[in-house]
Amino acid sequence: MQSQIIDRIVRNDIYLCQSSLVERCFEQSLFSIEDIENLNHEETDEYQEIFNGANWLANRLREHQEPILDNDYGTWWGRTTTGQAIAMDYAMEKIAEDL
Repeated sequence: MQSQIIDRIVRNDIYLCQSSLVERCFEQSLFSIEDIENLNHEETDEYQEIFNGANWLANRLREHQEPILDNDYGTWWGRTTTGQAIAMDYAMEKIAEDL
């Protein structure tokens, strides 16, 4: 059941990997890296990839101390892992448990 919830979240609520776009916005000073919430949290001191997704999911990720960039242009999740399917991320497991 939990894996089905996670699969639905990944399929429907995580839209695009926009790491390059957001990095370019940092370079052009359109966004500031200081605006990323939870980036200096003890367990999330850096991100590996940046994904655009649903606002409800960003709010849940924020609750789990995941890095979130939220501004007038959109909302992004700073994923702190890479090299595995998003469905395997601990944050996704915790969110699915909450639902």
